[in-house]
Amino acid sequence: MARKKLTKEERHGVYMKYSGRCAYCGCKIDENNFESDHLEPVRELDGEMLNPENDDISNLFPSCKSCNRLKGSLPLEYFRKKIEDQYRQFEKYNSHFRLMMRFNLIHPTPHKVRFYFEDARKTLYNKLSDNQKDIDKDIQEVVNDNFYEIL
Repeated sequence: MARKKLTKEERHGVYMKYSGRCAYCGCKIDENNFESDHLEPVRELDGEMLNPENDDISNLFPSCKSCNRLKGSLPLEYFRKKIEDQYRQFEKYNSHFRLMMRFNLIHPTPHKVRFYFEDARKTLYNKLSDNQKDIDKDIQEVVNDNFYEIL
């Protein structure tokens, strides 16, 4: 079974989930040049999907090419760890990185990675009025899957 091809409307919906921003790093992305990433990876073996339930529009996030390439088919927490480990990898294997550090051109500050989508929903929620927040509490399950459509 092949992955589903998105319609133009579905692709626009994925793009609008985070207002034209990459769900991972938050950079602005062009609607005609972004990638739809499966948050929960779709795994394939010999051309067959092992978890076709993950090939669903609700599991697609807008992504810049850099984030999508680095994430690949990693689950989210492995992707987070991979980004956090980049500093150690650069320091260990990249002489240019070490040189820039010696000349104080860069000052690495290793920290826990937070993805854009993790804060974007909270920011949008905080902009709601108290009345809207009461309504939101009543429909929380729907909001979790379709937050951008409700606003």
